[in-house]
Amino acid sequence: MKRREFLISAGVFAFAGFASRAADKKMSDRPLAALGNEPVKVYFTGTGGADWAGKTKTGGETRANAGVFLQNSVLIDLTSSSAKNLPAGAAPKAVFYTHSHPDHYFPKELGKYKTIERVYAHEGWAEKVEKDIRAVFKSKSRPEVIPVKVGEVYEEQGMAFMPLKANHYTGLKNEQCLIYSVRTKKSHLLYATDTSGLMAETVAMIKVPLTGLIMNAMIGVGRFAKGRLFSHSTPELAVKTVEALKAIGKYKAPGNRPVWTTHLSYTMNGTQEETEKEYPAGVVPAYDKLEVTI
Repeated sequence: MKRREFLISAGVFAFAGFASRAADKKMSDRPLAALGNEPVKVYFTGTGGADWAGKTKTGGETRANAGVFLQNSVLIDLTSSSAKNLPAGAAPKAVFYTHSHPDHYFPKELGKYKTIERVYAHEGWAEKVEKDIRAVFKSKSRPEVIPVKVGEVYEEQGMAFMPLKANHYTGLKNEQCLIYSVRTKKSHLLYATDTSGLMAETVAMIKVPLTGLIMNAMIGVGRFAKGRLFSHSTPELAVKTVEALKAIGKYKAPGNRPVWTTHLSYTMNGTQEETEKEYPAGVVPAYDKLEVTI
């Protein structure tokens, strides 16, 4: 067999083996454990867009890459800057990645947390994640990579995670950027970072009314971001999104619970104080290390 043909064949069989193992790992094919009775505790590991990159504003204010730590056990996105904000003694069990942009996905950071047992990523780029993790850990003792499908449910630590389509783009072949629905018996959070609004297909998949929303607002109040508008949101759009979800019975947050925004751009937002003053009623800009219960 010619070398080129051999390499192609080897690649096909390697991918087929990965796909077979991936099929065995789908948590949605297994009986789900009982959902937890507690509401979702959210700790913001970071709330900034990629353009912060170590920059500071007045008073030394800074923002790490956007991410959250849920129930002191599960991360959504992890980078070198967001990891620095984890609480002392944090022992994450799993990571759900939204997409492959480096301000959300930084695989070397996984090597610092021996407690991480599983890593979830969209099936279109999960093979890359598998290769990256092998390079980081260089041993058989490493997190299991679980490819996820849009609309399927994956159970972790008493929470049910459902990946949904984000209106965002990386350019990586076959990758679908994601946002996540996160449910317990008491809560239904939608973590919608890096998306321009919500896609119609995504809204259709939300069957149980949301009790909380964390949404991208990279573009500040009254700013115009040209092409960024097609992949990121604004505080004004967050307000309209909630109004629309309420109108169709898909948003039922208790009391005066606000929408929290994240992934705020350095260049298109002021300081936290300035941003809070600019924001419309019902929307609050999150900040690093903020803790809320949804």
